Amino acid sequence: MTCEVVEVHTDDLSRERFKILQKIIGHPEHLPTLKELDYFMLDVNSSTIRNHLETLVDTSLVARVTLPEDQRTRDNPHVFYCLPKRGEQRWKTRTY
Repeated sequence: MTCEVVEVHTDDLSRERFKILQKIIGHPEHLPTLKELDYFMLDVNSSTIRNHLETLVDTSLVARVTLPEDQRTRDNPHVFYCLPKRGEQRWKTRTY
């Protein structure tokens, strides 16, 4: 049986930003929306989550994925967040 253990260097991450990264990794598609992050982080205000996401995007730990206008549908989200390659490099994965 194999199990992946993920280690993160949290020296420069706030508690809320670390929780956002955890929610992105734990999302079934690894592409949550702001609304989904807000739903799973009840103890954090949505504007605070948005600000932390902006910081994570600015530092390239999180990438913003926006659907092209021709693929958008009414009342459905079109902005998602994921870990980019650079963000994944900061995480170490070991298999046991």
